[in-house]
Amino acid sequence: MSSNLIEQGCLFKEDLIKRLLERGCASIRYRLLTEIESQDEASTQRLAELYKQILCDKEVSHICRQPLQQIVSRDIHCEQGIETYVRILKEKGVRSDNPNLLAMLEFLEEHPKAFDVGCLAKVGKYLDRLNLGGSRMITAVMFAYCGLEHLSLVRDQIEMALKAFHYVAKIQELDEICTCFRGHAVLKKDAVWLSIYHFRLLAYTQSWRTEAQMNVVTAAIRNVLRLSPVPDLKARWKQQIIAPGNFAIRSLEMKARNLDRSQDWMQWLHRMELLARMGVLESVAFFRDQLADVILNVSFYERIFSSIRSHPYFIRWSPYTGMRLEESWKTRRQKEHDILFRIVLIIHFWQVNCFTDKS
Repeated sequence: MSSNLIEQGCLFKEDLIKRLLERGCASIRYRLLTEIESQDEASTQRLAELYKQILCDKEVSHICRQPLQQIVSRDIHCEQGIETYVRILKEKGVRSDNPNLLAMLEFLEEHPKAFDVGCLAKVGKYLDRLNLGGSRMITAVMFAYCGLEHLSLVRDQIEMALKAFHYVAKIQELDEICTCFRGHAVLKKDAVWLSIYHFRLLAYTQSWRTEAQMNVVTAAIRNVLRLSPVPDLKARWKQQIIAPGNFAIRSLEMKARNLDRSQDWMQWLHRMELLARMGVLESVAFFRDQLADVILNVSFYERIFSSIRSHPYFIRWSPYTGMRLEESWKTRRQKEHDILFRIVLIIHFWQVNCFTDKS
């Protein structure tokens, strides 16, 4: 780890935070002050006012106005379902003790078979049994977003995620784990691969972070890069082909310098944030070098804004997509605020995890 990169990263982050605290939306300012900046730098009154604005946010108020029974009657794994709503509320800065958010979480805890209806009715169970990020892991991720790591479901699914990373770390060749079935690259029996939910669960939890476990997770990610490009791996349950959620992680080998499509940039930002939160970004040179480009190379940093357009992956919320905290992207400034905020998060969690004792 270069001391110069750390120093430049600190200066760059401080400059971005100053800019965002002056001009960003309430969600961005509130999250900066409560998650990154020292609490004593923000008055209680200022935070209270910002939080009041968050609760009046168009999307937040739309969710909170809806009766719980109306929300739970929908498919959990859809744009208007609980999974998306939990993502939106937490991304917007809504506290985990919010009554509407608590009601959704309590419903999930009291109804472990909530996924038995909707698009994951059967597939979610199959993915769970194959350890490919099914209904139980998706539920655990929602709890983890809200800091409920102590729940037995979350702890159990962390163990499943670690088993998956351990398996992937030992793969020598892709032929060991996949075969062709009906024209698809399909995982062989008992083979495991990583989904976006394995990454999200470890990114938002802490209890697993021993030096040994971190080494396994890092080794798995390095191995995925070595094996890349990886085909769009499917799973098979009896004669049914099912698709794990590989959004944002399927093409780990994509370098930021080679990106020009907005949807690829969204996945890159999401992927880099997860890796930074997991604490492995510094240990994998492939990703650390890309972060260094953002911090040290002004022209590269500017190219990010010129390449990104108002794409549904950024502005439309779903279980996978959505990164817009500003009210809209009608102006370049609003777009920049949302992108800069993600860059601040990536740098922040990279720095925090560089100096965290994992023993």
